[in-house]
Amino acid sequence: MKIKSLIFSLLLLSGMMACKKDGTEEPAYYPATLDVVTNLVQLSLDTLNNSLVAAGAELASAGADSATIRAKLQQLFAASSFAKELDYINLQGIMKIIEPPAYYQYQGTDFSNDTAVMSVIATHQPVFSNYFEATEGFAAVVDIHPVNSGAYSFGAIEALFTPFDLLNRIIAPRVNAPNEIWVLEMDGVVIYDPDISGIGANVFSDPYFAPFTSFIAACHIIVMNESGETAYTFYQTGTTTPVVKKVWWKTIHLHGINTWKIVWAEPE
Repeated sequence: MKIKSLIFSLLLLSGMMACKKDGTEEPAYYPATLDVVTNLVQLSLDTLNNSLVAAGAELASAGADSATIRAKLQQLFAASSFAKELDYINLQGIMKIIEPPAYYQYQGTDFSNDTAVMSVIATHQPVFSNYFEATEGFAAVVDIHPVNSGAYSFGAIEALFTPFDLLNRIIAPRVNAPNEIWVLEMDGVVIYDPDISGIGANVFSDPYFAPFTSFIAACHIIVMNESGETAYTFYQTGTTTPVVKKVWWKTIHLHGINTWKIVWAEPE
């Protein structure tokens, strides 16, 4: 998806192109690469999740002293291929310990007014965030897990990462133009796209997308259905030429709270 202006006639053309299916019928097949990518992304997220669960239990058992926490965060960071930062947040919502050293300056940041962080500490239930601008100055998502022993809480640990770092290493080697895979959150925010200028844009509210009515309609179908097949008109990636694209998608669930839509698109 290329975010550039286009002359009125081309925008009118894109608005007139309609989705070909309503997305509610199970397609006869999915492109094989969509299955491969979806499974690999889910595996990567599950691996991170399991590591954080195990680390939370281990830290709670050890009493969560500072030296033990820092050593565990260092271990988690070294084992991850995409995490940018690992953090420990205490009961008061203060980010006390950070790894790697590049982010030490943010130790002491107060998250006591952050609803997601404090709910993890209070309820002992993990949270996977939507795309947001991190205190550290980059757009990211965060996987937050409690550190607790029974009813007693020691705080929380979290892994902060950019979806691009995870998704691009899986998608780029497996998908060749003109085909593409892009990833959408339920709120309409694009968290991965082969054209990085589209990342972070909300297809439901950004005026740039308004002329592409079939694209917006398709995205509504995508977020409302676990999987399916539809079509829309949008720019050919890297150009300002609108084309009709046929798409399939699958859904990844994150802690039963958040979801990512993995979308395969190919020109008709």
